Amino acid sequence: MRTEKKPYVAVVDNHADFCGECNDFYTLADLARDAVRKTGITTNRKDPKCVRVKIFALEIKNASLVRRECQTINVQPPLEPMTPVEYDEECQDILRNVPEQFHVALQSMAYERGHSSGYEEVLGMLRDLVDSLLPAIKQYGKDARSMNPNRH
Repeated sequence: MRTEKKPYVAVVDNHADFCGECNDFYTLADLARDAVRKTGITTNRKDPKCVRVKIFALEIKNASLVRRECQTINVQPPLEPMTPVEYDEECQDILRNVPEQFHVALQSMAYERGHSSGYEEVLGMLRDLVDSLLPAIKQYGKDARSMNPNRH
């Protein structure tokens, strides 16, 4: 059984007002996140900051619309778009424990699987590939060294 929708206003860092109705399925936190998204605010990737969203319940009293503050929610805005330099740095960080001869192959596989969705998706694919293959790559290195003990 659904609860009745109630009207609220979200105010993002004392800027614009965003109206919405909340119930059990669309919560105050959802309203706060949507309000931040609609402002277009982004945050720095290396040092993300949250914005404060004040939520007010709307009530009619004596023929006037009255705001009653009910909650303040901190929301992290979407991250700023990643630059090619940041992408390269992140790739190198993900691949830091992988032997260099595997870097190009893993990056190519990740790109093929995720490039249509942007840098973040490619990096997610690269993390998944590294997590899946790193134990096998390390074992391969151990096996190769044991077969040829003179080579390091």
